[in-house]
Amino acid sequence: MPMAAVGRPRRDGVPVALVMGTALALSGGYLGWLALIGLLPSGLAELGPGIWAAPLAGLGAAALLLTDRLWAWWTASLLIPALIGVGVTLYGLLLAPGLQTAVGWFQNDVCIGLLVLAEYLCVQHLRSH
Repeated sequence: MPMAAVGRPRRDGVPVALVMGTALALSGGYLGWLALIGLLPSGLAELGPGIWAAPLAGLGAAALLLTDRLWAWWTASLLIPALIGVGVTLYGLLLAPGLQTAVGWFQNDVCIGLLVLAEYLCVQHLRSH
């Protein structure tokens, strides 16, 4: 047994939690910035506090991955596609293309890309266990 492996817990969830956290912090930060400057589109503003449900659920799942328990991996693996679905459908439905800015498109595309990467890493981890 290699020396480095003795007594050191596995931390497979750290990189995936960082990817998810980055994606959701980017999304939540952008929404917060829009709300702060008063430019939150009416479709999103009508959701009220519910607008924060998806980013908070995702951050919770990212935090669970830090436990590196199998159920946490399954939870994240099942939640991430829902977050991707929200990002693809809800975002596109509530924001007409005319209301989009280059920053909005960029943050949405980067967020979705990072979530796809996180899902890939979750599936690979689950396949190895």
